[in-house]
Amino acid sequence: MKKTNMIPISIMVIGFISLIGCSGDMLTAPGVENENQTVAQQRGIPTDQLNLVPLRPEIAEQLRQLTKHGYDEKLITVHKGGSVGGKHTFKNKVKIPAKALEEDTWISVRVLCIDGKEQCGATVEFLPNMTFRADVTITLSFDVLDFDGDPNLLKVLWYDDTTGLWVEVDDPKINYKHKTVSIQVDHFTRYAWSL
Repeated sequence: MKKTNMIPISIMVIGFISLIGCSGDMLTAPGVENENQTVAQQRGIPTDQLNLVPLRPEIAEQLRQLTKHGYDEKLITVHKGGSVGGKHTFKNKVKIPAKALEEDTWISVRVLCIDGKEQCGATVEFLPNMTFRADVTITLSFDVLDFDGDPNLLKVLWYDDTTGLWVEVDDPKINYKHKTVSIQVDHFTRYAWSL
């Protein structure tokens, strides 16, 4: 039996199919800008263009000194659910209903500074990055912000990991008495305050 060399024929066939199947309208990978798509067409705001609301100076100083405030974590079980955050995270927290998790999971809430324009911009990160089976409630406090205006002027933004942009949250529920907003989400990310 005579052996034939199939490799060059395979390469030619793959190359031919690639030439026929490709066009200038192909989708690009996340983060790769299509020449027809401008930054203005993307949904969101780049981090360097955010107008972040700063934390009150004493809160920012506590975070910069890495005190015990600003972080909380807890093991949340599938069957019970639970809350993480509150006192140690300046009233920023998440409430997870029973059966929203795939498995028992360590959940954390961390208050961060995004330094910009010589200010400590208020940001809260919820981890791990995951999607839930049911919506969870995130509560963010504006009591710790260096802001004394109308809370309706504040914008809550979430960070879109796929685009690298900050996107405004639709319809946050304001609690004027407790100086918080609550939102329903199906996944974790970072949240920030902006004007």
